[in-house]
Amino acid sequence: MAAPGTVRRRRLAPEARRAELVDAAIEVLRMTPPNLVRIEDVTAAAGASKATFYVYFSSWDDLVAAARERVQSDYMAGVRERFAGAVDRDSWWAALRDEVRHFVEYQVELGPLHDALFHGPGHVEPRGASGADAIGVLLDAGRAAGAFRALDTPTVSTLLFQLIHGAADAVRAGADLTRVLAALDDAVWRWLAPEPVPE
Repeated sequence: MAAPGTVRRRRLAPEARRAELVDAAIEVLRMTPPNLVRIEDVTAAAGASKATFYVYFSSWDDLVAAARERVQSDYMAGVRERFAGAVDRDSWWAALRDEVRHFVEYQVELGPLHDALFHGPGHVEPRGASGADAIGVLLDAGRAAGAFRALDTPTVSTLLFQLIHGAADAVRAGADLTRVLAALDDAVWRWLAPEPVPE
């Protein structure tokens, strides 16, 4: 029988134990401002010891990077599903409009987790996995389908990501969601639509 206050050890494969710590970090950071979270909070939520934490992660920042990679990967899996039916101009625009709304609402729902993963100290987007890169892939595919006009994809995708991400931050800070989404819809349409842009 384990002594009071000790963590009962469970046999898990290394990949499962690491994933469990990442899951625990995501849940703890979803509910608590990142400056108040300690490694011990995550290990307690995962039913693991602090020593176990350092078997899988070299530091707190290493764990946050793993949590950010998980959240981004899960989100992008959803993007692929949501755009699977985009085959022509109308369906691409419907998918893009829905995705902008989804992204803003998703970022708001992340709560403190958003700040920890995307605004915390030492946050660096991994090469090839940023929101701007994902938008670039969508823009190129949509342009091939005739939905968007020809633009400088790397530049436009970077600026468009900043616009949408900034809109999400504004809503989190209290801006009206409906007004923000209407403004985004107008801006994205005028920017990307093939000429001429209807008034």
